[in-house]
Amino acid sequence: MKSFWLGLALLLCLAPALAGNRADVNADQAVNAVDTVLLANIVAGNLDVASYNLETVVVVAPQGGDFTNPADAADWVTAQSPGPTHRFVILVTPGEYTVTRAIELPGYTTLQGYGRRATRILGNFTDTTYFVVANAADQVAIRDLTLHMTAHVNSDCAVVGLYNGAGCLLEDLDLLTENSWGPIYMIYADSCSGDFRNLELTQGAGSVVGVGIMLSDSQVNIDHCRVKLTAAAQFEMVGLYLASSMGVILRDSRISVTNQETGYNAVCVRVQGNQPSYAVFKNCHLQALATGVGAAADYYAYVADSAVVDTLRFFHCQLDGNGYFSDASLVRFGCSTSLGVAVP
Repeated sequence: MKSFWLGLALLLCLAPALAGNRADVNADQAVNAVDTVLLANIVAGNLDVASYNLETVVVVAPQGGDFTNPADAADWVTAQSPGPTHRFVILVTPGEYTVTRAIELPGYTTLQGYGRRATRILGNFTDTTYFVVANAADQVAIRDLTLHMTAHVNSDCAVVGLYNGAGCLLEDLDLLTENSWGPIYMIYADSCSGDFRNLELTQGAGSVVGVGIMLSDSQVNIDHCRVKLTAAAQFEMVGLYLASSMGVILRDSRISVTNQETGYNAVCVRVQGNQPSYAVFKNCHLQALATGVGAAADYYAYVADSAVVDTLRFFHCQLDGNGYFSDASLVRFGCSTSLGVAVP
């Protein structure tokens, strides 16, 4: 241990002499102050990257890092061909970064910030399909940062898109949309498995969101997440959309959907697909409000299929709105409605 700290001290002393145009040893075989601070944090256990070698940690910083743009960093990591024994971390240091094209993450890569308030990535797009996307990528993680879509004029987009990936992790994130015209998805996961934990999905001013979380043919655990959609949308707004997804579990989460447009629905959970979906809700609050006049309806859950048997289980949930379940297998235990009446 003494030799390790001696080596670290030597590295700190040599940093000014070794510094180059790019900070990380994987970029120019040089080291500067950003690298030494990063290494010190790893040693101290302040960052959850202790199992990574320094050459597989790429630093994004306003100055002094490997890159100033997270999208550029992701492109560079992709060229290194990450794998199960060669993982990468894109460490985005505190600051506000603006991207005008998608951040495309390869497998076995973590996009790591310093906290939602500290690391903010703004998406200013005229035409894009994704803000952050991982395609055919196992064990991708996005953690501890804010993704704020500040402008988008195309009609179809996902803030986070995950496709054909196992072991995906979204954790401690704020996802916000503003001045973005839909329908768009906050999270779109297709043929994926993984965990979504401590997420805040919020629809902001001038933004129209069609679906908060879309799970297609996916198996995901959702813990302590909040989806809040409020707008006047000329289409049905959905908090969580399940399409042929099995083994979905929501715990301690809240989904609130308010559609203020005349004649259009607000739905917390919509289930539809050519294969059955199975989902369990525990200690969740589902609140749907269609405040526009006309033929609008509000559903805390709407099961559209009759050809397949979907299964929904609600345990100790607050359910505000109506329920339509087609031929679904349904269990509600210890639940309450907006009137405070227990549902057996």
